[in-house]
Amino acid sequence: PRRALPVAVHRSGRGAHRPSRGPAPALAAPPARSQPPPPARGGPPSAGPHPIPPGRSDFTELHRLAGIYYTHTSSFASEDHVRAVHSLLRRTLRRSHLAIYKATYQGRYCVRDAIDIAASAAPAQCPRCAGPAELISEERHFFRLSAFRDRLLALYRYRPAIALPHARGQEVINFVHHGLQDIPISRASANGIPWLDDSAHTVSASYALFALYLSAIGFARDGFASEEFSRFWPANWHVVGREQLHSHAIHWPAFLLAADLPLPRHVFAHGTSSLAPEPA
Repeated sequence: PRRALPVAVHRSGRGAHRPSRGPAPALAAPPARSQPPPPARGGPPSAGPHPIPPGRSDFTELHRLAGIYYTHTSSFASEDHVRAVHSLLRRTLRRSHLAIYKATYQGRYCVRDAIDIAASAAPAQCPRCAGPAELISEERHFFRLSAFRDRLLALYRYRPAIALPHARGQEVINFVHHGLQDIPISRASANGIPWLDDSAHTVSASYALFALYLSAIGFARDGFASEEFSRFWPANWHVVGREQLHSHAIHWPAFLLAADLPLPRHVFAHGTSSLAPEPA
C-alpha cells in the first residue's frame, strides 16, 4: 500500500505576528498532524483517526466541514513534552555547544500575555491585549541565531521550495539577508518547563512550543533513534498560518540545524488558516 505523506500542521492564533530581529515571537496553538485519505462522506471512520477534539471553537466547525483528522497530538504540560524539550536542548548543547549562552536581557514584556514585545527600553504596546508592556531586565539563556545567517541563506538557495509560497519565502530571504540578532529562549521564572540544571530559569514558551512537533511523534522516548520519530520526521509538508512563516522558516530551521536534526521539506504558509481580522 502507498505510504501517507507526513504533514505537520500549525494553527495560527489571533495576534500572531512576524518576528523582529530581537526577541522570539510567541507561538499560537499546539500542532496537530493530519493523515490522508479523508474520511468517507457522513463522518469519521469507525477505527483509526478521530476528529480533532473541540478546544478552539473557531476551528471546530471548519475541521468538521473539511474532514480534517489527526494521527498524533501533544500537550504542552505532558511528561513526554517536557522530556522532548530537555532532549532537544541537550542535543543542541552537544552538537553546537556555542549555540546557547547566558546574558542580560533588557526590553519590553507583556505580563498578561507572557510574551516579549521589544528588545529596547522604548515604550511599547502589546499587539495582543493592547496594554502597555513593562520594562524588564533579567538574565536569560540566548540562542545564537546570528551565527546561522549564512547557513540559512545557503538553505534557501539550495532548497528554494522550503518556504512557500515563493513570494512569502522571498520576504524571509530578504529579512535574513539584513542580518539576525540572537534571541532569548529562557526566562527568569518559576512557571514553565525548568531549564537544564538551572532552577532559576524556565524554557521560553516560543522554544518549547516548537518542540511539540517532535514530542507528538516519539522524540521524547528514544530521541532521534525512536522508530516512530524516524518514520514521521522530517515532515514533507509543514503547514502553518501565514503570520507564522517567518518564525518557522528562520527560528525553527536554525534550532534544528543546531541540534543536527533533519529539516521539514516544505514549510507552507496557508493564507486562509488565520483567525486574525482582515483589514477593512
